[in-house]
Amino acid sequence: MKNILSQYLKTNSGLLLTHSKSEPFGIKEENSTTLMARYIIEPSEEDFLLYDANRAQDLPIVKSVFRKLIGPYTLMDEEEENAISNELAEVGFF
Repeated sequence: MKNILSQYLKTNSGLLLTHSKSEPFGIKEENSTTLMARYIIEPSEEDFLLYDANRAQDLPIVKSVFRKLIGPYTLMDEEEENAISNELAEVGFF
């Protein structure tokens, strides 16, 4: 039922801005978060758009654009995460 309902939900630029500033994204630069939200929400076929934080887009479209933006990725398991953390600690990153 949740998947069926999510097809009809919408999200807006303001909501995306809020989520992009929190984990796991943690984007700190205000301009970057605004541009990313606009890229995901605003239709690409329009030549000129005025920014509207309340402009909404269907969730399936948001997901599709976001997938293209992120690209392919793999999730690390706990062992890989620990190995990378140890390597970073050895070079003084942490």
